[in-house]
Amino acid sequence: VTLVCGTYGSPSSLDPDFDVPGGPPDMILGMNAGLYAYESWRHVVDYLHGHPNVVGCFTDYNEHSGVNCAKLGGWRAAQSLEVNPFRQPRAMPVYCMNLPQFSNGFMYVFNEQDLE
Repeated sequence: VTLVCGTYGSPSSLDPDFDVPGGPPDMILGMNAGLYAYESWRHVVDYLHGHPNVVGCFTDYNEHSGVNCAKLGGWRAAQSLEVNPFRQPRAMPVYCMNLPQFSNGFMYVFNEQDLE
């Protein structure tokens, strides 16, 4: 198992093939990613659409954001949205909106695979 992590360059250079020798990665993880809110994730979402064998697992702070982000991955990704059992146990206070907020509170999967 090879784990490659980090933040790479400007939004236009965010490429999931960055340092993966021998082909595309098996999985892309984004914790509290906010795919819908940040333009820098667009290249990763496009990459996942073009590489259906690469699984994308993401978490988000609140369910509303998770719904919008999961929809970017299509119907199956939108159906995968669920409360993350490994979330932060206490809600985060956000006074500008009345939505439940948990660090890594909701998770969803792009290109979900069935394992044998």
